[in-house]
Amino acid sequence: MAITRDIFNLSGKLGNVIYYKRNGQQCARSASEKVKISEESIKSGTEFGRASNAGRLVRTVFGRIIKNMTDNGLGNRLNTKFFKVINTGPVAIKGERQVTDGDLDLLRGFELNRDSSLSNLMYFIPKTRIEAPDKINFSISEFEVRHSFKAPESATTIVVQIGCGVFDFPAKCGYTLWADDIVLSFDGKNFEGGSIDFPLDNTEGKVLITCAGIYFRNSFGGMIKNKDYQAGELLDVVLIRDGKIVKFQYPEPVKPVVDPDDPLQSISWNFGKQG
Repeated sequence: MAITRDIFNLSGKLGNVIYYKRNGQQCARSASEKVKISEESIKSGTEFGRASNAGRLVRTVFGRIIKNMTDNGLGNRLNTKFFKVINTGPVAIKGERQVTDGDLDLLRGFELNRDSSLSNLMYFIPKTRIEAPDKINFSISEFEVRHSFKAPESATTIVVQIGCGVFDFPAKCGYTLWADDIVLSFDGKNFEGGSIDFPLDNTEGKVLITCAGIYFRNSFGGMIKNKDYQAGELLDVVLIRDGKIVKFQYPEPVKPVVDPDDPLQSISWNFGKQG
């Protein structure tokens, strides 16, 4: 900011300089320059906003598992992943693309805690079977508790959480169906296996995401707050349309068109001669 000390008394904009008075003194400052944002940048910004809304919705709907995570970067990681999903959608409608226009398989296996993975803490993954459009089945085979988990030394109890989210991303809404927590003791019997069905309703145009998480408790019943022993994962991610699971199709690569009237350029062999 410049302060003038001459006899002129100016107010307003002159060229790229704005003149004004402050505390009885004549002041001047440069006018801010207008930055023109390209149409492509506006489209990308719009779609990143949709990705951020989708990430926020997933964090809210799966809050029962995510509240046990200690990953402060989860929001940014999830938003970035959703933006990648949207970017796989048709280029012709860039700026209008939704999460449901892209490759949702990119979300499969997404870890909710960057410090530990679900498969690192429990040596089995619940199997899911989606019977579109109205049922999802989870099943877990029989296993020996003592040798099926990587747990901290102070752990006496394992808690496994399983849920299914139904998401309407364009409408920014969703809900979750939760199974009862599976609570296992290292001193107890082996897990005998089990299955559960989630009845679904009104799934048309919705995205179904199954999720599992794990944490451990100590002998006092409290959760062991160690980032290396808390994990969650998005297991299956599917879109339902017309009562069926929709498989994303990447566009076929464009093949060069050869003009039949254009003679091929080739180089002939000189047989019997060596260079």
